[in-house]
Parts: sequence; structure tokens; C-alpha cells
Amino acid sequence: MGTDGDTPDTVGTGTQQRLHRQLNGALEQMPHGFYLLDRDWRITFINPVAAALLRKPRDHLLGVRIWDALAATSREHLEPVFQEALTQQAPRHCEFYLDTMDTWFESHVYPSADGLGVYFQTISERKRREHELQVTNRALNLLSRCNEAVIHAEGEAELLQRVCDLAVDIGGYVMAWAGYARPDDYRLIEQLARAGRDEGYLKNIRFSWSDERPEGQGPAGIAIRSGEAVFLADIRKHRPFRPWLGRARRRGYGGLVGLPLKDGDRPFGVLMLYKNHTQPFLPEEQRLLMDLSADVAFGLRARRLQARERRLQQAVIRTSAAVSAQSDTRFFEQMALNMTAAVGADAGMLARLNPERPGSASTIAAVSDGRLAPNFSFEVHTSVCQGLLDVPEDLIPNGLMEQFAESHTVQSHNAQSYAGQRLSGADGTPLGLLAVLFSTPPEDPGFVQSTLRIFAAGAAAELERQADATRIQHLAYRDATTGLPNRALFQERLNQELADLPGSHQKILAVLFMDLNRFKEINDSQGHLTGDLVLQAIASRFRARVRRGETLARLGGDEFVFMAPVQHTDEATAFANRLLATLAEPVRVAGQMFSLDASIGIALAPDHGTTADALLQHTDIAMYQAKAHGGGHCLFRPAMARDIAERVDLAKRFAEALRGDRLEVHYQPQVDLATGALTGAEALLRWHDPQLGWISPGRFIPIAEERRMMNEVGHWVLDRVCRQLAQWQDAGLRIRGRVAVNISAQQLEGRSPMDRFPTIARDHGVEPAQLSLELTETGIMRDPAQAASTMQSLTDAGFAICIDDFGTGYSSLAYLKRFPVQGLKIDLSFIRDMLEDSNDHTIVNTIIAMARIMDLQTVAEGVETEQQALHLRELGCEQAQGYLYGRPVPADEFARQWLATASPAPQQLRR
Repeated sequence: MGTDGDTPDTVGTGTQQRLHRQLNGALEQMPHGFYLLDRDWRITFINPVAAALLRKPRDHLLGVRIWDALAATSREHLEPVFQEALTQQAPRHCEFYLDTMDTWFESHVYPSADGLGVYFQTISERKRREHELQVTNRALNLLSRCNEAVIHAEGEAELLQRVCDLAVDIGGYVMAWAGYARPDDYRLIEQLARAGRDEGYLKNIRFSWSDERPEGQGPAGIAIRSGEAVFLADIRKHRPFRPWLGRARRRGYGGLVGLPLKDGDRPFGVLMLYKNHTQPFLPEEQRLLMDLSADVAFGLRARRLQARERRLQQAVIRTSAAVSAQSDTRFFEQMALNMTAAVGADAGMLARLNPERPGSASTIAAVSDGRLAPNFSFEVHTSVCQGLLDVPEDLIPNGLMEQFAESHTVQSHNAQSYAGQRLSGADGTPLGLLAVLFSTPPEDPGFVQSTLRIFAAGAAAELERQADATRIQHLAYRDATTGLPNRALFQERLNQELADLPGSHQKILAVLFMDLNRFKEINDSQGHLTGDLVLQAIASRFRARVRRGETLARLGGDEFVFMAPVQHTDEATAFANRLLATLAEPVRVAGQMFSLDASIGIALAPDHGTTADALLQHTDIAMYQAKAHGGGHCLFRPAMARDIAERVDLAKRFAEALRGDRLEVHYQPQVDLATGALTGAEALLRWHDPQLGWISPGRFIPIAEERRMMNEVGHWVLDRVCRQLAQWQDAGLRIRGRVAVNISAQQLEGRSPMDRFPTIARDHGVEPAQLSLELTETGIMRDPAQAASTMQSLTDAGFAICIDDFGTGYSSLAYLKRFPVQGLKIDLSFIRDMLEDSNDHTIVNTIIAMARIMDLQTVAEGVETEQQALHLRELGCEQAQGYLYGRPVPADEFARQWLATASPAPQQLRR
């Protein structure tokens, strides 16, 4: 008998259906991919996440073999795993990479009676982190191992080879090579070490670092020229690499890095590393590789320096030993052999100039390919040594064969480079020549020249010892740079002349002291070697102008002294003019032209002194007087000594007043020409000395500038002005407008001392906007670029900038536009006569018009009459200061006159 409801079979079927639906729902909602495969590897079920991961619609995947759904390349990785799971009926796990999707997957495979269930997800991010860690650790390990090689390698070649080996063995690169940049015409990169899978890749390739050759457009040439590392993750994407692409790809190279090897900022070689994949270089990997190149370059430089020093030391020791152990001839032969070996030259020679045949020389030792060669004679002006006729040392770094195509010596040695030294006696007299030839230009010409100077000194000394037994005395009384008499010899001769003067018919002895103006700039900008060459050229000119009975000497630095018997003062000044005329033409040294002038002080014996010390002291005073007037010559007057003493005393008093806080700041009002209202004030430094009374700024400011005190003065003035502004503010007084503070040209030099200005203002609680800094036009134009930078920094800090004494300098509108300026101050020299002088009137009118166009305020200084004020207002000038409104007064008086009332301007200006 049946009952209502389902039968047991019906109930079981329904439960299965519900479970099936629930399972399907769960699989559909899984956060990871899942699919089912039958035993033919066809997809019977796939959830939405799996379809999305495979980037295909679900209905396109059902019934499709899994290998077709993924990619053919995946079958070789997955089928063995799937087959093993079915056969052994056990779960399996695997990771695989789909190159068509550039994605890593992780799969968990579960067998069933019907086939497989596969759970999978992407693991690309994890793989990326693992890869980055692996790459970074490998690069760090490579850097560490290479640093060990830097410490322990014996020489450059061994170090380069060990670095290449480590790059392959530790760094994972498939090939590495290193080379040096040669300074020849082709600019070849010479391969010095290689490791890894070369397979003939480097055999027939010529690498260059020339920008003009196709072979120089690759990463190696770029790295050397630029001094920057070149990273190519995929060489296929680098167009300049195409000439080498086919050869590189056949050997499995995918990417590369070119690391420059540098000595300071100068690249001298390259380290090339090749990888077998195209994955990008990681930032940390790049940093470590650049550290690697810097450490390797340091090791190479250290070994090069050590080898160079050992070679030079050995050569010098051998040469020094030869001085006493060998005959004269053997000494020079040993020196020539050691010299060529020390600098790595192919040939070299030492030659003596022939006094009996000017312009010719004969070798006293010659070397070719490491062996002594027969001596010979030659004409200097047609040889490679011809430059030594004009300069003490010469260098032709390249192109020697083309320049001396007719020279048998040059052509027979295939010489491309030459270096030479003139061998001179202690008095500068040329004694001989020293020269070396190179078939390949030397890597370090500076080392070659410095080494040759050592040998040249020894050779010259030996030549002179042989020629003149009085060499020691000569050295004691001659200037080493110019060969002129030095201070000691000059003073001996001067003392002798002064001793003979009373009994001589000659009544006057003229002594001249010369200082070359701005010679320090040559030493600072070109170096002391060039400066010495300039001094030698000038000394040669002076020597040609000195007559019989006259004496020329160098005291040191750029100071020369002259002595000549004269009949009257005019002869002494004529002598000075004759010397100054030698500087009319520029001096040519080392391919450069230098224009110089000089200041000469003249003293006459017995009128200006009867001792050497007195005369030299008085010429020094007269010389500084000449320098103060822009150069030329000046005859000493006794009043000059008094002036010097007064200036020294004044400078001492001023320094004591500054550091003792005994200076004062006075304030002069600035007014609006249209309304008569106060618009600001100018702070002016004043000094009252207890003994001398009030000292004019026209006297103490030049002395402060001469003693380089203006930075200290400028800070003192700004500090006092800010302190006064703070006191006025505390008292409830606030000045309308800004207080102007003058800035010296010295404060614009170098790294600006005005960097402290914002700090000084903040320390007193004063806003920089309350201050205007006045810079003179001439001071700005000493170094416009530096001035513009300093002015911009001050403007950014809040200060206003005004150009003082405008119209007296030489700035152009182009420069004026570059300066962050708020105003122009018209110099009082134009205001004083503008109503009577049409030129001054035109200048004032032009400045005002120009300022209006450029949106700059104008302030006229030195206004003394109402007519001047009214006319300036008609021209459009905005502000003025001068005695018409008030003189500079102490702060308290200024506050009473101008800050206590609302309308302090003169009544006549308010009509």
C-alpha cells in the first residue's frame, strides 16, 4: 500500500540533484579558477574565474582540449603532471608559465573516476618578487666578489680578467668583456679580457668610441663617450645595435649593459655584460652594477698608479746611481734607456745644442726599440723638437706622422705622438733637448710630461755641470723660473752701485719696481705651469729691452725690479715707458693669448734713499700709487709715505671701531614726490673717531674695501638696522615703506656672504619685506651671473632689490631684464645739473621712461631744490631723497622728525 509523498529512490535522486546544484554553486563562486577534464583532456566544466584567467568566454572553452585552451607550449609542462595524477590517482602540484599571456600559474590537480579537477591561480607577483630578490642578491654577490678581486689582483690585466670571469660565474651573465679606450685616430676600444659564451662573437668586431664612426654607435662607445652606464634590456629595440644584432641573437644574447670605467670624470674604458633574456634591469640591480664599475675603475687606477710609480722610481734610482758610477757618456746613455722605459716610449734621445752652430743639435744618447742607437746631428727648427725653441716643454698627442711626413725618424718608428723638454741652465740658457716618440699615443700624457721633467732636470744639471763648474753659485743667484737674477743678486749689485755712487760722476741711480696687474687671474684660471710660461715669455721681452749697465731681476711671484744709472728724472720715466711698451702686444703661450699690463714705482738715489731697503720700500709705495690709478708708472714723493702711514692708521682705527661697536647708522628720509609722504629711508654708515672726529665715508669705505672688510661691515650695518626697526616697532613706531641698506660689490663675490641676511632679519623679528638692498650698477656688472643668482635668492627671501647710482655703470637692458629688481636710484651726479645741462636732463628723462616701461620704481637722490623736485615729478619720477627733505640723522632724531607725525614732509611739497 502506498502513501502520499516521494518514494525512497525519488528522495535519493532529489538529494543528489540538490547536492549537485550546491556544488556547482560553490564552484561558480570560488575566488580562484577551477575546471574539470575528462580522460581525453576536454573541459567539461569551468568556472567564471578560470575563464577570466584564461581570457576566453566560457562557452568557447567547454568541450575544448585543455592544450588548445592554453597554448601548445604548455602541454610539455602540464601533460606529464596530469597523466601522473590519473595513473597514480593522487593529487599533484605544478607551476607553469604561459608566454602568450606573460603570466605564471600555480595548479593543484585532483584525480577522479571521470578525469581531473584542476584548481589554479596566478602567481606572477610572487614570481616577480622572487626574481627581483634573486637578481639583487646575485648582483650584490657579484659586487662583493669583484671587490675581493680589486683587493687581491696583482695587475690591471688580472683584475679585468677576474671581473669578467666573476660576471659569468657569479653574476649569471652569458658573456663579459672589458677594454680600454685608445686615443688614436680610430678611437679603438682595445679588448683586454673576456669570459663566457663568446663563440667567436668578439673575434672579428672592432669596437670604437668615436662618435663619427658606425662602430662607435654601439653601447660600448656610448658608455665611454658619455661616461654613463648604458642598460639595454632588449637589444632588438635599440636601433644603433642593429649592425651587431644578428651575431648577438645567434649566440643567445638578449640584453646587455655597458659600464664605463672612469678616472674621476674621464672615462678610460668599458665593462660589457651580456644576458640571455630580455627581462628589464631592476633599479637596485642598476645601482649595484654602477657601484661595481666605480670599484673596478678605482682598482685599475690604483694599480696603474702603483705600476707607474714603480717604473718611475726604478728609472730614477738607476739614473741616480749612474751619476757616480758611470762615465759622462754612459750616464746619458743609461738615462736615455731608463727614460724611454719609464714612459713606455718606442724611441727617445738626449741632445746637446751646438753653440757654434745656432739652431742645430747633436744627440749624446739615442734609443730605439729599447736599444741604444747611433748618435746623429739635426736642425732643430725642422725636427719634431721645433716647438722647444719657443717653450720649455712640448707635446703632440696625436697625428705626428701627418705633421712630419718628411721626417725619417718619425716615419721609421710609425710615431703618432711626441713629448719633449728643453734642457736649460739655471739662468734659463738653453743647453739641450730631450724627446720621446710613441707609435701609440700614451694613455696619460700628463704622467709622461711630469716624468720627463724629472729626467730633464737631471740631464740639464749634468750638462751644466760639465759645461760650467760654477753651477752652484749660479743657482744661488738666479731665479729658477726665468733665469733672471734673483733678489739676493739684485741687492748685492744695488748695494755695490750705492757704495760707488758718491765717488761716481753719475749723480742719480734709478730703481724701478714692477708688479704685473691681474697676473693672479692667469695662475688661478690656467694653472701655475701656464703662469710660469707667461713669466718666462715676459722676462724674455724685458731682457731684450735692458741695455748695457742696466740690471733686471725677478724678486718672486709677478714682481720684477730694474736698476739703471740716469742723468735726470726723465730718463727714469723713459726707462719705465720702455718696459711698459714690451707689454703692448699680448703674450702667446701654449696656444693662448694673454694681455697684461703693469704698475711701476720709481725711486731715485740719493734723493729717495741711500740704502737698498729704503729704495725698495719707496718703489713699493710708488708702485701701489700707480696701481691705484689704473697702472702705468709713478715717481715716489715723500708725501706718499705719509699718505700710506695715514691710511694704515685709519684702517687700524676703523677695524677697532667696527669690532668695538663704535660705528653709527644714520637715516635719511625718502619721500613721495607726488604727495610728500614718507616712503622709506636710507641707512648710512657714519664713524666718529675720538681723536680724528667725524671721518667721511669717502675715506673709510675705500679702505674697508681695500682690506676686504666689506662683508663684515655689511653684516654689522644690517644687524643694526634690523635692531633699530625692532625697537621702533616695540615703541609703537612703524616706518612707512622700506629702509634701504647699501651692498658692496665684495658682498656679491663667490658664495654670497648675504646668505646670512634672512637669518639676521629673523633674529630681530623683522620681515625682509621691510628692507630694500641697494646694489651699485658697477658692482653688479663685475659678475652678472653671480649677481643675478644672489639677487634672486634675496628676492625669494622677501627682500626688495634696488640698483643704486644707476646710469654710472655699463649694464645693458638685456642684463637689467634678468635681474629681479624693484627700483632704480638715479645718481645725484645727473640730478645736480639736470636743469642746466641738457645731457643730464636727457639721461634722467630716459632712466625714468625706461623704469616706467619695465614697471620699476624710480628714486632720485641728491635733490636739493624745490625746482629739481617739481621737474622730477613732471618727468614721472616717483620718489626722492636729498637735503631738501632732510640730512642723514641718528635714529632717535629721525624718529622725532619723521615717525612722530603723520605728515612729516615739507609744507611746500604739499601744495
